[in-house]
Amino acid sequence: MQPEADSRSYTLGGFVQDKINFDLDSHNFAVIPGVRVVHQSTKPENLSDLAANSSVLSESSVANLYGKNSDTQVLPSLTFQYDLTPRLMTYLQYQRGAQFPNASQLYGPWNLGSSYAGSQQYALIGNTDLKTETSDNLEWGLKGEVTEGITLRTALFYNSYKNFIAYTRYTRANNPGQFTNVPSNIYTIYQAENRDKAYIYGGEISTKFNFGTWFEQVDGLSATLALAIAKGNRKSSYSGDKYVDLDSVAPMKAIVGRGMGRSGETLRHRPGRRPLSKGNRRPPPTAKSYSNSGSAITDASSDYMRVPGYGMLDWTAYWQVAKNVRLNGGVYNLTDRKYWDYLSSRNIETGTNQDANDKALAVMPGRTWQLGVNVDF
Repeated sequence: MQPEADSRSYTLGGFVQDKINFDLDSHNFAVIPGVRVVHQSTKPENLSDLAANSSVLSESSVANLYGKNSDTQVLPSLTFQYDLTPRLMTYLQYQRGAQFPNASQLYGPWNLGSSYAGSQQYALIGNTDLKTETSDNLEWGLKGEVTEGITLRTALFYNSYKNFIAYTRYTRANNPGQFTNVPSNIYTIYQAENRDKAYIYGGEISTKFNFGTWFEQVDGLSATLALAIAKGNRKSSYSGDKYVDLDSVAPMKAIVGRGMGRSGETLRHRPGRRPLSKGNRRPPPTAKSYSNSGSAITDASSDYMRVPGYGMLDWTAYWQVAKNVRLNGGVYNLTDRKYWDYLSSRNIETGTNQDANDKALAVMPGRTWQLGVNVDF
């Protein structure tokens, strides 16, 4: 069976932007206004294919679940830039953002036509009533060369979302109204929904030190440091709901790297992607106890796996064999560290043998190798 309905989507957009420069005491100051207009229209197709070979799903029941979705958004932006030095700039920017629902969020009925798990049968379903997720994004930062040999890029941001799209877990016993068009053998669903309010704030900093700038003996030696921290909260429209942690925000991560380059060849040592990651446990889905009576929503009882933090070491190198030919390769997760990725493992529970199997299957790859060649024509 197909994982989701076929669909056809059209996106049209256009933008206008200008940059106005001023001289402020021999420092350049720029104002950059802009506006973007975007329209998207999506509709499902070939719904009969979705119900093929299923004993519990029919084309009519799928048609009752899924319809057309379209919207138009006007997105203004405004940026201020100021050159502190000829090589270092600070900026403050506002951007209105929009994220249209994608095909999986609209028509993604993964497992909807299956019947193999008895009372444990679950499905991930889409929602064509989704509204476009909009955001107001404010960011301040610095980027450029602080002094000779040291480059810096840093930013602080605050993003406020309306109609934030996330998945909510519902059970047939507690939320029968959510199962009107769902096959009777499905007892748990995860459905894409709009949260009325959500916000994410945080900061990131990355810097590179070129030691050869100060010590000729180590020309080509460099070090890279990077850190990213973000925090998010969300609140649904249910009466009595409150702000809770936004589980789709990744934990703190850091990168520490070292590189060495020489004429004709380059050898670089660095940790890999997200090499240092803080452990975290996703919050329970309190919205599944929704009654909309105005009383406080009770805490959910689900016990999710705490995804442990981890550190990894990668080694990569490349050699410029000829002007147009470069060999590159690397060993990733050099110490063969066993670890889990938070964003892909945060929904794993801990109460059953199946949960233990899911945890074992979610382990990320161990030590791996890569070798490639780039030829520029």
